[in-house]
Amino acid sequence: MKKIILLAVSLVLSSCTNFWIRQECKDYNWYQLGYDAAMRGERASNDAKIMRCRSAEAEMSESQIDTGFKAGMARYCQPDTAYQIGKQGETLNYDFCDSNILGTMKRRFQEGNTAYCKDGYTAGQTGIKYKNVCSAELEKIFMPEYKKGRKKFLLGKIEAAEIERREVNLELDRVSYEKRIVDQRLSILPLVQDGQKDPYFSERSNLNSQSSSLSSRLSSVRYKKENLDRQIQEFRAESAALD
Repeated sequence: MKKIILLAVSLVLSSCTNFWIRQECKDYNWYQLGYDAAMRGERASNDAKIMRCRSAEAEMSESQIDTGFKAGMARYCQPDTAYQIGKQGETLNYDFCDSNILGTMKRRFQEGNTAYCKDGYTAGQTGIKYKNVCSAELEKIFMPEYKKGRKKFLLGKIEAAEIERREVNLELDRVSYEKRIVDQRLSILPLVQDGQKDPYFSERSNLNSQSSSLSSRLSSVRYKKENLDRQIQEFRAESAALD
């Protein structure tokens, strides 16, 4: 019996989850998702959003996905695009492109890759992590400068996160104070025995509503603060590891 109940609960939860996923999918630009997948050098079927919508059996425009993917693939398979991909420290998927252009694409990609690997400081400042795309010879030059640029990037992220955390702490204090005031006002309202008319019903209901709303706000702000604390800790740990 328990297994049947658990199965029923699981099906209900799955149905609810799929409902909200289908709602999200309604807002997607299917052409753009197909285009962006191609520009990342991956098949549209591997796109996380497309996979998520398909698993939830959402309404999708497969034709728009395909049209966008083909347009993206046409742009991807251009020598100038190959150069930019190399210069951004990414890898190139040659499987998308016709063999008659592969020679030119490989040459342009290598030019971009070399430009990337000769400017490690700029690469580090972008915030994009190094993906082991430089040759062993160029990596010797690249890594010391990349670490300097990456460290500057991380210090900037730490500073920005600490500023945001101070603002969040102020908001946490403000909301906590507001809730204490509301709860105090609730606590001094005279109690009414069961069956008697409550002359403070409207005020009590209003204060309860305010207290509930402020509790939700407190949870949200605390969650935000916890995320900032974690991010700052991760940034500091990575920055220290670069020394």
